[in-house]
Amino acid sequence: MKDRRDFVYEITKTISDLGRNSRDVPTLYKVEPFKHYFSKEGKLRYDELDEYDGGFTRREILVRYLLLSVVLDQGPDMKGVRKLLEDVSSYLYRQEIRIFHRPLDFFK
Repeated sequence: MKDRRDFVYEITKTISDLGRNSRDVPTLYKVEPFKHYFSKEGKLRYDELDEYDGGFTRREILVRYLLLSVVLDQGPDMKGVRKLLEDVSSYLYRQEIRIFHRPLDFFK
């Protein structure tokens, strides 16, 4: 049984190392509704995450976006899907369709 646990540990560690070394971090600062959540250098303003943006905190709004991103990032073209989500989110917010602040507006 120990050999099996060692194998599971080693394969899990290898997968984790691969992911860590080749991760592709989403560029949230490019998504229009989140531009004021980041500094000019693209760094998240952690100290402002609990400030309200409409009826929700910035943290809640970002989590909604990230949840949608996780659901969509299940296919083989994660970069393309991430870019699509970035572009569509920015477009909708320019049209005053605030899908992360008022999700039901998307369906109107």
